[in-house]
Amino acid sequence: MLKRTPERARTKHSVLVCRRSRALFEPVTQDLIHPILTPLTLIVVAGSDILQNLGQVYFFRRAGFLSAVLVRISFYLVWHVIWGLMY
Repeated sequence: MLKRTPERARTKHSVLVCRRSRALFEPVTQDLIHPILTPLTLIVVAGSDILQNLGQVYFFRRAGFLSAVLVRISFYLVWHVIWGLMY
């Protein structure tokens, strides 16, 4: 069993910061540069992207790669297929 040391705590914190900042990469590079989004639409789209990415990070950490992929596919199923059929 590993002892809890200050170095280990710093490493854990830096990994957590890295994961959370990575969750912002997609919304910043794709949503913020979109020219036709209204401010409300931008907030909704960027917010859903951030939540989805944080969910993927959580499931990847807890259950592995396949669960993170299933989170993405489930999101796409709802956002692109079901939502598209409704409107």
